[in-house]
Amino acid sequence: MQQIVVLMQEERKDKPAAEFMRENLKEVLENTVEIHIRYLDALGNESMSDADIVLVPVYAMLYEIKDYVKGNRDTILLATRTLSKTSLENITSIPPNETVLVINKTPETTRDMLRLLYQLGIMHLKSY
Repeated sequence: MQQIVVLMQEERKDKPAAEFMRENLKEVLENTVEIHIRYLDALGNESMSDADIVLVPVYAMLYEIKDYVKGNRDTILLATRTLSKTSLENITSIPPNETVLVINKTPETTRDMLRLLYQLGIMHLKSY
C-alpha cells in the first residue's frame, strides 16, 4: 500500500492541523493509502525515503526537509491553502487603497497567503 507522510513543523502547535489534513485525505482517498504524520522537530536522523508522497504545508519547509527525503525529491508536494469563491469576492469588494491586516497561523503561512493574493491579482490593498 502506498504511503503519504504529512510533515508538519512542531507537534505541540501543529497537531490539530495535521489531524485535520489526515482526516481530509482519508475522506478523499478512503482506504487506498497509509497516512502518517511526522513532525520536523522530532525527526532526528529519521528518513522519509519510504514515503511515496511527502506533504508539506508551507513553502519554507521545502528547504528544511531535503536531507530527510533521500533519492527522489519529486515525492515532495506543497499542500497549499486557497480561498473560497465567497472569500475571494469579499476581498475584491474592499475599496482600493484600503489598509488591511493579513494574518494567518504563522509568519510563513501569512506570507503564503499574501503571495496567493498577489497571484490572484489582488494588489489594490495596503497590507501589513
